[in-house]
Amino acid sequence: MSIQYQERWVSRDSIQIWTESFGNIQDPAVILVIGAGAISTSYSDDFCGEIANAGYFVLRYDQRDYGKSTKFPQIQSEALSDPELLKKELPYRIEDLVEDLRVIMDDYGISKAHIVGHSMGGMITQLFTAKHPKRLLSFTSISVAPASPKCEIEPIPKETQEKLYANIPSGNFEQDVDGWLASYKILNGTMEFDIDQAREYVREIYERDPHANVAWSHIGVQCLLPDYLNQFKNNRVPGLILHGEEDPLQPVSYAAAVHEMIKNTKLTILPRLGHMFFNREAQKLILSHLLEHFALN
Repeated sequence: MSIQYQERWVSRDSIQIWTESFGNIQDPAVILVIGAGAISTSYSDDFCGEIANAGYFVLRYDQRDYGKSTKFPQIQSEALSDPELLKKELPYRIEDLVEDLRVIMDDYGISKAHIVGHSMGGMITQLFTAKHPKRLLSFTSISVAPASPKCEIEPIPKETQEKLYANIPSGNFEQDVDGWLASYKILNGTMEFDIDQAREYVREIYERDPHANVAWSHIGVQCLLPDYLNQFKNNRVPGLILHGEEDPLQPVSYAAAVHEMIKNTKLTILPRLGHMFFNREAQKLILSHLLEHFALN
């Protein structure tokens, strides 16, 4: 079955956001929100196609500051350890990323959608649910901490951070690819790591932005979260919390914290999965949970 595919820019003031869609816009919408320093194809063509084949209109997009979307001056990594400097240096806040999602929906004429967010995208999805509950059919938060400054959680493992921060891109694909692959393998869990799939994804990153680097500003916005705890406690939007059992970056305890924070959610732990999903079996597992969740809501 041939699936209609379209590319489109969405404008928000001076910002241009790159979007891609699969399927018939008359079908119920599913919007896939990516994580920090990711591009839209972290939700692969096959992944999007499977959802579209199930009867949904699928949207994915590059967040501002990465991929094809508008770039901003990056903060320095040192700002992450200095809250006052971080507030001063960040060119935008996570609330701006939440509103980017709303603008995309408005531009496409989508009144309600199933919204799925992975990693930082999961935080954006949580906050969108709190701010714009009437715009959702359901939400899914994957592999991320609760989006609230009032939730006490264990820190991200220092060992994982040190290994990931050892990857210092030069802006040259051939020089950088092994560093990215080493990082993604760390994040993959014990399911087989599909190195060819991961390599192709890195190549796509560099095709969209030849000077790709670590997205420090994306990381920074997650350190300055707004307070929507009351809205989370009163949530009526059906929610699904998915988390890899072997996630080395966002500990699995975070999933229980999100589930406890947001009312009306279902918690599912995915065996053998890490933080990234460069494995077709893992992607099929996630798809099965998503499609079941969409069908119920």
